[in-house]
Amino acid sequence: MLPKSVGRQGGLVSTEAAFLTSLTRHLPKLVLIGILWAAGACGAAAQASPLTAEQTAELYYRAWLNYDRASTLRLQREWGASKGRINYIDLKRTADPIGWTLKHAMSRPPAGASNEQLKLFARLMVEASKRVRCQAKAADIGAQLPTGSHLARVELACAVPDAVPGLRQLRARARASEIGGADSLPSIPMLRGMIDAFAAAPLTRQVATEIVLTGDAEKRIWRAGPTELGVERVSTDLSRQIVQAGFLQ
Repeated sequence: MLPKSVGRQGGLVSTEAAFLTSLTRHLPKLVLIGILWAAGACGAAAQASPLTAEQTAELYYRAWLNYDRASTLRLQREWGASKGRINYIDLKRTADPIGWTLKHAMSRPPAGASNEQLKLFARLMVEASKRVRCQAKAADIGAQLPTGSHLARVELACAVPDAVPGLRQLRARARASEIGGADSLPSIPMLRGMIDAFAAAPLTRQVATEIVLTGDAEKRIWRAGPTELGVERVSTDLSRQIVQAGFLQ
């Protein structure tokens, strides 16, 4: 039933006018509900769209090399939600990249390194890796295996910051005691300078790598295996630049 309203002079205002008044008063809320409904529908449609092998490869590299939370969560939905595996990729990597690196990549720190040195070196590793940009090429999908699954080999071209020139300039101004070695880290000023060198470096260094994915029978879901090490080629190149510039020798 449409609402009625009493006018100032006691007469009845038409039900149509009262309805329009009520609608106008609630219009912002109705518009907001419509927007939210449309956004939810679009989001559901986006989630239902399967990832290609190439898209999966790029998401995997962004999750691991760039510590990208959105990419990690998308892979979690693709890989983990249906199997109840909440942490296929450790979400702590994106929440606290430096803390995660200190715990997992620097579990045996050099003797004599201060906490600040360790944190700066972890930050160096994280910030340099975050700048990498990888683009997938066309996937090479093989014939269906006896298990019903498919294997796809995806090549990726990664643009990596070329920090060697900047690092060498920094090395030229450093004392021998500041550059670090096989069992010691560079000094705090050097580590800060190294972070700046990677931040300012152009993305002109190219690293070719690949990833092998396993797809289901319908080729709707592609997963990376637990022993996938393609990202290590990129991480190794970043470390190699530091040594090429004269640090940690």
